[in-house]
Amino acid sequence: MASALEQRAWNSPVRFVATFLSLTWATLFIGHRIIMFKEAWLREWITLQDSEFVVDNICRHDWMRANLGEEYSDVCERAKFNAHLWPAVSAAKYVVKNTHLCGDDTCLEVLRQVVDAIGYTVAVATASALVLLLLATWCIGKTYKRTRQTEELSTTLPLTWRPKQAKLD
Repeated sequence: MASALEQRAWNSPVRFVATFLSLTWATLFIGHRIIMFKEAWLREWITLQDSEFVVDNICRHDWMRANLGEEYSDVCERAKFNAHLWPAVSAAKYVVKNTHLCGDDTCLEVLRQVVDAIGYTVAVATASALVLLLLATWCIGKTYKRTRQTEELSTTLPLTWRPKQAKLD
């Protein structure tokens, strides 16, 4: 069972907002990866079907391969190779290769796009404001935590010093 102080720590608004934003980001990130996998799997499935068609209908007939010409000479080799690939494995490889923390593009590319769109001066001002906001949030969280700890201690500790009472004669 968690202590009262630990239970109160979870009631912190800063922690709640941070947890909520983290869980939202993680859910959206995983959901986007599932969508990427589905789209890549569908593309690979179509490629597999097309490759099987080419192997079955074109590559079996020598006269048809001969009429393809030099620029399409490797069609049968590529089709045979693609016909043996599993769509799920190829889709998983695509998802892993194209997974970035900032979405579809690398974080550096997203940062470049933002800086190009709003200008360097505004970007520096925005970054500075964001750093100050994070620092202020951290300081408020620390102060809130100390205040809660002080309140907890003041209500549970007995008073050991009491002022002497004046004698009335």
